[in-house]
Amino acid sequence: MNSSLADPAKTLLLDALIDDSADSVLLLSDEHITGSDLNRCFSHATSTTLHVISNRYRTIKTTHKHHSFAFNDFVIDPQQHTFFDSVYIRIPKEKAVLRHLINSAHHALSIGGSLFFSGKKNEGVKSAQKIAQDTFNATASKIGKHNAALLYEIKKTNANEWASTSTSYQEHIKLAHTECDHISTLCSKPGQFGHQKIDLGSHLLCQHYAAIYDSFEVSPTRFLDLGCGYGYLTLHSKPYPLSERVATDNNAAALISCAKNCSDNGLDCHVIASDAGSVLEPAFDWIVCNPPFHRGFSNDSGLLNHFLDSARRLLSKHGQATFVVNEFIPLEREARASFNVIKQLDHAHGFNVYALSR
Repeated sequence: MNSSLADPAKTLLLDALIDDSADSVLLLSDEHITGSDLNRCFSHATSTTLHVISNRYRTIKTTHKHHSFAFNDFVIDPQQHTFFDSVYIRIPKEKAVLRHLINSAHHALSIGGSLFFSGKKNEGVKSAQKIAQDTFNATASKIGKHNAALLYEIKKTNANEWASTSTSYQEHIKLAHTECDHISTLCSKPGQFGHQKIDLGSHLLCQHYAAIYDSFEVSPTRFLDLGCGYGYLTLHSKPYPLSERVATDNNAAALISCAKNCSDNGLDCHVIASDAGSVLEPAFDWIVCNPPFHRGFSNDSGLLNHFLDSARRLLSKHGQATFVVNEFIPLEREARASFNVIKQLDHAHGFNVYALSR
């Protein structure tokens, strides 16, 4: 199914963007916007200049390379960007990201320029309207509607300073963690899944590390954290004598946090942006993964298979991939297409841990 048809809020937004004849337009894109969406916009946009900033590597990777885009944690450098006439946002799931994007839009717009934002009623688009009105000190007008999806426009009428929430968005927060000798500090930041907590599934998987390591016939040397988040699974590999550690994620905020956590804990690790390891070469002896199953506000059943296929491609001949998933995720059924040996290691707290090998 065409992703825009499945998301009427995105359709409203991108149709408005394509018809926008302003000289300079900026799209702030998260996981809702795909590479094919961007290619459509670049091909048909009326605007003289269309810029895109996305915090998802996968989105940028699948966009034609000659277009004007950047992959980062929604950082707009005033020294590198001129002011824009229009900014477009499909509202994100996380409120802290939403506030940051609206603040960023106000910062990036020229006086008289417009922010356009869309979302569904049950996703908090009315809350986004209030945040925009408070930030811009102006009224956000509804200019489009499709079923429960709404499109708003609000104009910048003053040059107010950045709101403080944009500064706090970039700051890391300390996470309370189970005391262990090899982790001295643990932090995270907004913009990534579960940034305010330690995931119970990841914690469960780490409790099996010693037994997993001992189960290898030949001690593993290359370790991969596939979809690393802020690096929790990687940090717990520190006690093991691995020659190389790689952590990879699609999310810019996650990569920043993972790199910081590894550095703060004295762990040598290559932190790499990729779409489920797409840029990596085999072979890794030990792969760990707590795969996502949401894309934006919706479940995406295809994500599990995407990560399973990547793990299969990247795993060494005698290697082992250890996955943890919510108990309702049918990993055992889906993994049969990629792995010959599927062993359930644990079922607790609503999660299943599996060991997969060829």
